[in-house]
Amino acid sequence: MGLIGAAEARLNMERLKDFHELDKDRQALLQWFFVAMDDPRLKPMIFSKGSLDKQAEFGEDYGSWMK
Repeated sequence: MGLIGAAEARLNMERLKDFHELDKDRQALLQWFFVAMDDPRLKPMIFSKGSLDKQAEFGEDYGSWMK
């Protein structure tokens, strides 16, 4: 992953900091995502160009991208 991709991913993570109560499904999805980001096998897939391009298609709907 290049520097620009890492910066975009970090910005997207910051956007998730909209503080409001999450339902159980959203909590579970975010928990999975954070665990997957720490997995050396999954991290390259999550932050691949194809994955980030797909995230861009979803726009602000990060939950749909994570699914």
